[in-house]
Amino acid sequence: MTTPTLVTADNRFLEYEVALTVEAGAYSAGDLVCAKITLENIVSAAKRNAVVLRDVLIHDNANQSTVDYDVVFFDADPSGTTFTLNSALDVADTDIAKVCGLAQVTVSAIMSDNCFLAATPGIRLVPSAGTSLYAAIIARTNAPTYAATTDLSIRLLFERA
Repeated sequence: MTTPTLVTADNRFLEYEVALTVEAGAYSAGDLVCAKITLENIVSAAKRNAVVLRDVLIHDNANQSTVDYDVVFFDADPSGTTFTLNSALDVADTDIAKVCGLAQVTVSAIMSDNCFLAATPGIRLVPSAGTSLYAAIIARTNAPTYAATTDLSIRLLFERA
């Protein structure tokens, strides 16, 4: 499980940063690139309101500029699913109904030795029970190769609904 750092929180926005641990080496398109992400206490226990995903930024220090990613969100813990790095994500039948959103993140800027990817999806997300959401990141296109286990990080900006 990967736990994000809450960078900004006010009455309107929540911004999380996650230092992802990837497996150094080659992946295939469709492979899971990090452990399950747990966004704890993303909504108020008293209100159980929704959040709207406004921005997704993936920073790629390995400059895998031909790779796009899918960020899959779950409204409850997909505890029946095994999250295995560098393997296709096979969501368990008992967890498929927990999928509540998908953000497709594409390359936005390529620098000389790194790149970043961005999406502004506007997806409304509501935990089905409790106050947490969960996420997984999948390499959607091409086959990334990471030189270091710290090559990827992600920032997620949510607006309270």
